[in-house]
Amino acid sequence: MPLYVPSPPGGAPAAHHLTHETGGSDPVAALDGSVLTTGTVPDARLSAAIARIASPTFTGTPAAPTAGAGTSTTQIATTAFVTVADALKADLASPALTGSPTAPTQTPGDSSTKLATTAFVTTAGALKADLASPTFTGDPKAPTPATADNDTSVATTAFVKAQGYALAGAAPAAHHTSHESGGTDAVTLAESQVTNLTTDLAAKAPLASPALTGTPTAPTAAAGTNTTQVATTAFVQGAVAPITQFDGSTGTVNDFTLTTGVSVLRLTNASLLTLTGLSAGVDGQELTIISSGAGRVDLAHQNTGSAAANRLVNMATTAPSSLAPSTGTAVYRYVAASQRWRLISLNQGAWISQVYSGSDFTAAGSMTWTVDSGDLSVFKYWLKDTTLLVSVNIGASTLGGTASAQINIKVPGGFSFAGGSSGRAFLSWNNSADTPTADVGFCAFNQSIDATNLRCFKKDASNWALVTNGLSIFTTMQCEVG
Repeated sequence: MPLYVPSPPGGAPAAHHLTHETGGSDPVAALDGSVLTTGTVPDARLSAAIARIASPTFTGTPAAPTAGAGTSTTQIATTAFVTVADALKADLASPALTGSPTAPTQTPGDSSTKLATTAFVTTAGALKADLASPTFTGDPKAPTPATADNDTSVATTAFVKAQGYALAGAAPAAHHTSHESGGTDAVTLAESQVTNLTTDLAAKAPLASPALTGTPTAPTAAAGTNTTQVATTAFVQGAVAPITQFDGSTGTVNDFTLTTGVSVLRLTNASLLTLTGLSAGVDGQELTIISSGAGRVDLAHQNTGSAAANRLVNMATTAPSSLAPSTGTAVYRYVAASQRWRLISLNQGAWISQVYSGSDFTAAGSMTWTVDSGDLSVFKYWLKDTTLLVSVNIGASTLGGTASAQINIKVPGGFSFAGGSSGRAFLSWNNSADTPTADVGFCAFNQSIDATNLRCFKKDASNWALVTNGLSIFTTMQCEVG
């Protein structure tokens, strides 16, 4: 076989090397000490210390260069190469994988020891029902509980049928409607054919005109409700028990704000209060106004200071209807059709004194009647609905000018007589200049003649005698005002 013999230290020159390339023939000593004269050396003459190129057999601890990690060629793998490569592999038994290992995703439904990828698990989870409030599809099944079971177990169709909801005298099979046959033929059943149906229905009330027994209950409507809703005892008690509102306003108040559902308005004003209107109510709502303060309450008729839907409509319309301090009452009812609070009753509650004005006392013709404030001891009125009571007591007044038969007292409160009303009342008088000095007479009222004055006459209708500080008048009368 061909042999490349390296030059030993101090050996022969390179010219004597045996090579195939040069084909040199200079004698060279072989490794065993014999002289080689040719480039081909028989195998038998090779030293046992030399490894073959083909299938060499190494002994001792042979070494070789370590290939880079991941090398996959015919290069010799050293122990260092193998150790590094082994460290990058997972054990077959209980491997501890790192990073993001991947594997083939198995077919849904697979139940083996194959690795389950996240995709496999996600698909499998989508095919399961939630434990809480599951939504089943298809034809889900469950174990059928015992017939007497009464808990939260799932009730199957078999369980329901076992409860006894069977038909007595059932219709012919050809007409049965069931899930199994999908039949659609109509079946007419008597109440008696359905177990317990007649008894169960007898315990129910009809929707139309029910005759309830025992102690039926219903939701309580809000206060002020005015519909066909059932009225409970609580609603009725709330409606019967008045809702009272207190207020101490004074002066002129427009569009007074009422509390929702109020039925009594108690006014505690310390001085004069004039109400021109109340916030709109509901149709039929009644409101009682009570004077509880030291001041008078005037209720103005159709006063434009308030919105139209809030105005008051009084019985006597020519002047405000008044409530005496701490005593008067008035009842109004709201009428939705006319959008007004209409007075249905009024009691002034006590006499109200007319504020003095000399112009309230006049005489007919050219005669004058002078009543000084000191002459007027009583001039008051009391209104009940449309009936006005008037009381007058005048002492030591003066008549001057040209004598006539008539003296006039203005209707107090600013009222006028009602249309077509007329009448008369007893008059007591005393005149130091007259004969007789004391006598009787009458006070007359007639709306068509004079709508705003009480006309006073002597009994014989003769002229009044002129006098200075000598005429006294006393009368009490009742008249209708509008």
